[in-house]
Amino acid sequence: MINLTVNNQTFQVNKWTSVKQLSKMHQVNDVVGCILNGKVHDLNYQLKQSGAFQWIFKDSAIGKLMKERTLIFLFITAVRTLFNTDVCVRHTIASGLYITLNDRESVSEDDLQLIKNKMKNMIHNDVPIERHVVLKEEAVAHFEALNRFDLAKLLSQRTSPTSSIYRCENIDDYFYGVMCTHAAMVDEF
Repeated sequence: MINLTVNNQTFQVNKWTSVKQLSKMHQVNDVVGCILNGKVHDLNYQLKQSGAFQWIFKDSAIGKLMKERTLIFLFITAVRTLFNTDVCVRHTIASGLYITLNDRESVSEDDLQLIKNKMKNMIHNDVPIERHVVLKEEAVAHFEALNRFDLAKLLSQRTSPTSSIYRCENIDDYFYGVMCTHAAMVDEF
């Protein structure tokens, strides 16, 4: 058993209980993850240690960032699936993002509709987003094998011995920060 402290109240839970299981046991809704001892985790995280625990709700600042990363990954997945090209998220503009598609000078209204429909379909079908934590060297080799040399170079410079590889519909990518575990957690875009 481990002890979790929430708002000065401590309760016990079995070690290896997932955050998702815990949210169901305590009937907590609209959660996308948790913070345990200052570290952000998604719903699939299995609790291993005691400590200060806090829910991350969809509408919280951290929850919104998790949803934004997830939405970007759904967009990237849709573009790679539909057009077999890579995506570069350049920077934010007002409340949006400036994004370019490699190997394409322009995107038509029909292309945008295809992307939008694909993303809505992934959300409707609640497509899982898997997180795999691997050794840094393994992540570098994985992305080199996918001809993603820019990403492989970036990961090779990380000081952490591990990296997270996210997968959605057989599309792999790296994101800095934790994401939602399922597409349906992004309820609007």
